[in-house]
Amino acid sequence: MKTKSLFLMSFLLLFAITGCNEKKIPDSILALLQENNEKTLKVGILGDSSEYNPIVYQERHSELVNDFIHGSPLKRDTAGDYYPFLWESWKQNVGADGNLVVEGIWRQNLKWHDGVAFSHKDFEFTVETMKKSDSMSYLREIAEHIDSITQNEETRTCSIKFKGASRQYIELLCSGLLPEHLLKGQKLEKPMVKVIREGVASETVKQILPAEASDTVDVNLFRFSDYPVGIGSYKVSSRIPGVFMTVEKVADSVLPEIKVSVPLKEKIIFRFYRSIEEQISDLRKKRISVAHIHPDFYQVMKEMNVSGVEIKSTQNPSYLMLGYNVSKSTLSDVNIRKAFDLALDRKKIAEVLAAPGRVLFAAPMFPEKEPVEAGSSEKFDRKKSSELLSSAGFEDKDKDGFLEYKGEKAEFILLVSGDNFQRKAVADEIASQFGKIGLKVTVNAPEWPELIKNEIPSGKYHFFLQNYYAPADGNWINLWHSNPKIGDKLNFTSYTNSELDKTFEKLDGFTDSAERDTLKAKAMEILSNELPCSFLFQPADFVLYGEKL
Repeated sequence: MKTKSLFLMSFLLLFAITGCNEKKIPDSILALLQENNEKTLKVGILGDSSEYNPIVYQERHSELVNDFIHGSPLKRDTAGDYYPFLWESWKQNVGADGNLVVEGIWRQNLKWHDGVAFSHKDFEFTVETMKKSDSMSYLREIAEHIDSITQNEETRTCSIKFKGASRQYIELLCSGLLPEHLLKGQKLEKPMVKVIREGVASETVKQILPAEASDTVDVNLFRFSDYPVGIGSYKVSSRIPGVFMTVEKVADSVLPEIKVSVPLKEKIIFRFYRSIEEQISDLRKKRISVAHIHPDFYQVMKEMNVSGVEIKSTQNPSYLMLGYNVSKSTLSDVNIRKAFDLALDRKKIAEVLAAPGRVLFAAPMFPEKEPVEAGSSEKFDRKKSSELLSSAGFEDKDKDGFLEYKGEKAEFILLVSGDNFQRKAVADEIASQFGKIGLKVTVNAPEWPELIKNEIPSGKYHFFLQNYYAPADGNWINLWHSNPKIGDKLNFTSYTNSELDKTFEKLDGFTDSAERDTLKAKAMEILSNELPCSFLFQPADFVLYGEKL
């Protein structure tokens, strides 16, 4: 399974997939951006995805757009809880055989945005499409864990039996569905669909035609990922990739209101930007109502001295950590790892990041609470760190300022993605901080593809610095389990602990909220005591409002 929601790549990679923002905005859209209409919401987003195919990986803001367009049996609300969407009700049960069964009842009178009636077979088509090797679906592995799908058109019931029981299986039911009547038989890399575009000028059509289009091309034919036909609450009315997308509320919809982080209006214009300066400028001019600001650009926002807007912060569902490769002899002892943790000046690291958020001393498994600080008041103590290293056998025999361990120079490699300049700056700061306790640390900063393909598998590193997505429900099994059954193993520390494995296996199952809190607290305790990593920082996202909504 592709790690859609666990491993966060550099935000800068977003710009490698955005469209060109030099294309002209149609006069009709400019007029909407410049007027204040209580029925229209104008949302500014930095960057634009090249993929609005719901079964393919989406960047977080693309997921927001997809929430409006695509429909799924279930959806997640802003707190991470599930609610029925295309289904009017649902239930789940783990049978005596240990397999999860999810049952739902489809709503009546569902229609695709092109007016074609929804068929229960569309769900089965979507699942079969996910399973195909050329689908590039992040849900492929979960789809392969489906044992059977049983549906009844008359009763509108749907029953899905999985092989095993994992909370991750429910994610498949939150994926938007694909229209079989439009996509059946097409190659999955670039499926094309016909769409009706009312009132779109001919010069606009030329800008959104596929690059390889000839003069005789059907002007109503577009890539599905560029101009998706969904079954959600809103349908695409016009779009120029990399510039804007307008969606309009479906008339006479039988669907409930979607639970998203922005107010709902009859029409929503998503305006895509390649620079934060242009985004903020349009917010000031009230050309957009809402602007989503990624924490990486917080410093730029501060320097622009934004005024006259309302700023609301939300906790980013990720954390920055320094992982320890415990397979190395210099990191196998927990007291050595504790010494390194004590040597980290997290306040200084936060200053280097120059981003809003909170310093971490423990795993942020309870997003609504301040994380418990590991070791109580033992936050930053360089003296105690040196004492622990000395007790573990580190010493500077040749008096050159760098420590030796077991007769050899204690030299370390810190691995970080060179694509992310902020993270690289933090890695340099950590190397400098460790140097103050006599450790010689070299920062290795390959580009992301090289890091994932070669550097991580080689194991030729002592530390690695990375951002991880932290599911609010505490299901961190892919992050810390020694051998997760589903999805990628993202525990690059080589740390194994049978008690921690069992704890996350239970968290990956179905338990009540009280038991989940107990399990999350247990996982936090183990990670704090064993220190396979040092949790450093949790950023905050910002939403700017240019007008009262």
